Amino acid sequence: MHRIERRRHGFVLTFAGMVRVAEMTLWLEESKRQLQKAGPAFGVIIDIRRLAPLDGESQVAMVDGQELFKKNGMTRSAVIVADPKVARQYGRLAEQSGIATNVRIIDACRPGDWSAIAVSWVRDALDPDAWFPRGPIRRHPKDKPVRFRRARARPVALLSRPRRTPALRPGEVRCRE
Repeated sequence: MHRIERRRHGFVLTFAGMVRVAEMTLWLEESKRQLQKAGPAFGVIIDIRRLAPLDGESQVAMVDGQELFKKNGMTRSAVIVADPKVARQYGRLAEQSGIATNVRIIDACRPGDWSAIAVSWVRDALDPDAWFPRGPIRRHPKDKPVRFRRARARPVALLSRPRRTPALRPGEVRCRE
């Protein structure tokens, strides 16, 4: 699934699920139409919190789309992620397309309002590192390895119970490690 929205600061692109080559081609065509109406300079927020890692052909189309946005006036972009694999993949694709210097990847699982952080980067050039001094994806310094005490023996019945995961509310994303 993909969606393109116009905002005051530029565009908001949303990708979710498994995006195949056919859908990426549709996204490229729709982007070309939308970019004809865009101003000379704009920012882009890319929400890929629910996106699965892209296959090889879809990655090529994503690089083409990034180059298209850059050629048409994209000044800065903020990428919102929840999965580290997708974050690494997008960073690699941004380097291939030549936009890596103006892209900031923001972890949606970190505390704070990721949308405000993204808008402040895209519109005002306020770096997300100003919000998160140690960087947007790095671990907090208190997250050091912990020595665990010897585990107590637990009854087998407790170990065999399936774990319950809380249901997600609409618009909520489960963060992956």
